Amino acid sequence: MCHEWMADFAAFYRAVGPRPSALYSLDRIDNNKGYAPGNVRWATIHQQHRNMRNTVMIAAFGRTLSTPEWSERSGLKRATIYHRLKAGWTPEDTVSRPVKH
Repeated sequence: MCHEWMADFAAFYRAVGPRPSALYSLDRIDNNKGYAPGNVRWATIHQQHRNMRNTVMIAAFGRTLSTPEWSERSGLKRATIYHRLKAGWTPEDTVSRPVKH
């Protein structure tokens, strides 16, 4: 945590604001950086799980989203997306081609 915040809770509170509800906790936007101004937010556990270092991010059609987000948008199962990527599919084909039945 940045030194200013450790020494002055009011400075921390001014920067991050009040906790929206008990469903939220503090999250780092960039996990490679510390808890500092501009790199923290209030986030749900669902949002935090998508912001983990091991989350696979896919850049397709001008957007970079996590695998769970592409799954929600495309209707494809996460496992299908992972298998396609592992098989060498392009990101665009991975998230847009329907599953053959």
